[in-house]
Amino acid sequence: MNILFVDQYSELGGAQQCLLDLMPAILERGWQAHVAAPGDGPLIDSLRAMGIPCHRTPLHLRRLVSSLSIDLVYVNGPRLLPAATCCGRPVIFHAHSVPQDRYARTLAGIALRTTQAEVIAVSEYAAASWRRFVPDSRIRVIYNGVPDYGVRQSRCPGPFRIGMVGRIAREKGHLDFVQAARMVGHSKFVICGAPLFSDANYAEQIRAEARGAPVEFMGWQADIGPVLHSLDILAVPSAAHDAAPRVILEAFSAGVPVVAYPSGGIPELASDGGVVVTQTLAETIVGLLADPERMHALSIAGRRAWARRFRLESYRENIVALLSTRQNSKAATTASTAAPTSMGG
Repeated sequence: MNILFVDQYSELGGAQQCLLDLMPAILERGWQAHVAAPGDGPLIDSLRAMGIPCHRTPLHLRRLVSSLSIDLVYVNGPRLLPAATCCGRPVIFHAHSVPQDRYARTLAGIALRTTQAEVIAVSEYAAASWRRFVPDSRIRVIYNGVPDYGVRQSRCPGPFRIGMVGRIAREKGHLDFVQAARMVGHSKFVICGAPLFSDANYAEQIRAEARGAPVEFMGWQADIGPVLHSLDILAVPSAAHDAAPRVILEAFSAGVPVVAYPSGGIPELASDGGVVVTQTLAETIVGLLADPERMHALSIAGRRAWARRFRLESYRENIVALLSTRQNSKAATTASTAAPTSMGG
């Protein structure tokens, strides 16, 4: 099978990391992968290092699809769904997020309906936003998977470290995190990440708000394992529309307790190794830090949740199984069309 993966960004956000994680399984299956993205960037560099041909997203996707003899178009984000309506191939849409702009969501939904696309949703919350356009029979919830980061053997000396990890954007709740840092004593708060394709002005606002507070800015870290192992708690104070923050699964893999808002798809992920904020973020963090036995129990529960639900291998197997079903369905249709008509009487 010859698959064109279309991504709306060339930077390495969570959705793009999920695409990278999937590629070894695609290649092991013997399928040919091509990727179309807006331009050069870390995503493209990583894909090319894996030997995957990359193309700049054309104005007319149909020409690229035709020239490469593509069998299936895999759209990794909603912005490019309208371009897939004229590609003349089956479409799979991986829904990592829920567009907040009503017009953009409707336009993407119409594209799904027009192409009769199948939808892979990262959470039930993400799936619900597309059911107006796509029947349940064509929607599959497949939770993301992450590698095994291992659990640190002993706590780092010094004050407690509470961290936020990932893209710096308004919907991620960094302002609440900085406010909590001013209220929680005897602790260090760490922000690891960069704006990527978000508003850089917001990142500067966060830095300004953090002046005089016990907040450390680490910048973007390619290797997230050591960062997680340095934390006692991961905070995820996301806005209401965060579909499935990948960093929660990464924290579970590393045995780091999670404190999160009950936003979007987060309750689906954090039910085992996480604490959902019911008071303020600061009060929840203080309560957890004062209860080391509970922190240890959350670490164990999160690790078990990762092993049971969020392994990278399971994620790959589920996606490949879905793509195999699509391939087998096409093969059966082709064989049926090619079979001679019986003339017996």
